[in-house]
Order: sequence, then C-alpha cells, then structure tokens
Amino acid sequence: MVSDNYYLTIIVSVFLRRYRGKTVDLQGIQRYWLSMSLVHYMCCMHSGKYCAFEEGDQYFQDLVKIE
Repeated sequence: MVSDNYYLTIIVSVFLRRYRGKTVDLQGIQRYWLSMSLVHYMCCMHSGKYCAFEEGDQYFQDLVKIE
C-alpha cells in the first residue's frame, strides 16, 4: 500500500538524518527500530491498559522530574 511505503520512507529518512556521516548498517537500523518500538509500547501501555502515546510520554517525563 502506498501509505505504508510512505510511512516507512519517513522512518528511514529520520534515522539516516540522525546518523548522517556515521557508518550505518542493517543491524543498526533494526536496533533503532526495535528501541523506538519499545519506547512506543512503554508509553502506550504504562498503566497496564492501552492509552494515548502523549499520555504515556507525559507520565515518564513526570517520573524523571521526580527522580
């Protein structure tokens, strides 16, 4: 589907911009994707039930401020 390909293109371009000038391999892309997926999962499931990413992000930002 065109929208899926466009979405993947954006993700790859963000990754490549972040690591511009550095050696990037397939394993690095996979690790980056895995870590971003984990962050998204943690933010959406922090309370044990699904919530908005923004709510979970705010929860973890507040948690860091407390510490």
